[in-house]
Amino acid sequence: MKKMLLTASMLFVGVTATFAQVPDASGWKKGDDITDKVNWGNLSFSDAPSDSPSGMNYWKLESTKGNFTKTGGLFEVYDGADVDLYQYVELPAGLYRMEAQAYYRFGNSWAEDPSKFGTEEWQDLAQMYVQNGIYDIDSEAFTAGRTFQTPVMPRLFPMHDTQIYVDEVKEGWDMSDGNYTVNGQSVWGPCSVPGSLLWFGQGLYGPYTDEDNNIKYNTVSFFLTQDGYARVGISKKEAKADDSFMATNFKLYYEGPADDAVELMALQDEVQGLYNQIEDLMNANEGLLYTLINDYLVEYEDEYGSASSMDKETCIAAKAVLGEYFQKANAAAGYIANIKTAIDNANDMIAIIGNKVSEEGLATYKAAIDYANSCIDPNYEIQEDDTFDKFAAAYEALLNARMPFLLSQEKENGRVNISPVINKPFFCDAQYTPIWSDEANAYVYPTVPDVAEELQPENTWATVQEKAYTEVRDEHSDWN
Repeated sequence: MKKMLLTASMLFVGVTATFAQVPDASGWKKGDDITDKVNWGNLSFSDAPSDSPSGMNYWKLESTKGNFTKTGGLFEVYDGADVDLYQYVELPAGLYRMEAQAYYRFGNSWAEDPSKFGTEEWQDLAQMYVQNGIYDIDSEAFTAGRTFQTPVMPRLFPMHDTQIYVDEVKEGWDMSDGNYTVNGQSVWGPCSVPGSLLWFGQGLYGPYTDEDNNIKYNTVSFFLTQDGYARVGISKKEAKADDSFMATNFKLYYEGPADDAVELMALQDEVQGLYNQIEDLMNANEGLLYTLINDYLVEYEDEYGSASSMDKETCIAAKAVLGEYFQKANAAAGYIANIKTAIDNANDMIAIIGNKVSEEGLATYKAAIDYANSCIDPNYEIQEDDTFDKFAAAYEALLNARMPFLLSQEKENGRVNISPVINKPFFCDAQYTPIWSDEANAYVYPTVPDVAEELQPENTWATVQEKAYTEVRDEHSDWN
């Protein structure tokens, strides 16, 4: 579908003069509200002509679908797709924070949004964002650099237990706030533009950070490492029937000079690099390891958000936890190849002597194999107590189960045949692997000349077998 660009004819008229000079930041201090100190459109949309939502000075609106409303300083996009509401702001190099009052409704207000809210089906499809980059005033072409974004606050977050707007007129339909039951709790939320104006007027749906001071909604921290332009706005790319987002009262704050921005950029890159390493490790595996890492990344993102939205302190904390986690995940991944080899060898041993061992010995050994298999089975369902430690534990358990399995055989001439375990490279080089000879009714060495020469006369098969047997018995004096 062709993308529509809705813009007034005056939208960027005279823009060269408007954006000709970068604002002077010499007197700005960290935390200063610079909303009125930079050249951008009135961010409550009140400067837009009243007859058309597309007539916003500075603001542009692109979409392939949707209905748009501008009233009382509020802008709504209903049932939109490929929506991008944005404008360009020229700023000196530095750290910044953009805030707004806004909410996103997932589907219609009376059924889908409240029924899906708080479940895995609810999605944050609307994102508040800032892109730094290169903007050409004449062609209006923008080459995006880094993107910083944060979800728009859900309509029913936080859950309000009080009705704010009651529609006294009710012409056509009742626009009063809706009452819903969410997770057993009675909550209220706006259902109309007039109602939303009242909620916004009471300061609701503003920027939100959690108890650990991590940004969650309606706030975007960003930086420019050199003087230039930032593209700011709200986007909602994916179509969702009857959904809506509303926004008003954008503000801009100064958070520090360019040197801080460069340092923060480097920290964010390090955090993102560690995240990518963990994600690559996850995608290279399946089953338990994939699930453990995936579950962790979901929790990590809930707590820390994206690297591009982090301040310096959050970057340092995230870098520490990601680094420690990667070491553990990488160590677990290192056991996978060993586990697969150990399982193959264990199954080979069962094929050789499985009919000679006790039922208990066979059952115990198979249990160790099953436990190790759970680490590599792509269809394994994770258990509550599963951790990375399971990989090392499963591998060690399988190795330790080998000798009890062998010793559960019936003795021949008062001795237990441990050839199958010597036949594996845990005990000797593969080149020394003996071959069963039906003619001699015994294991014999390969007839490779250098191997035969190396083993004669002192290192005969009998001495190698006896030495391995003795060493194992010495290590496990508790075995009968």
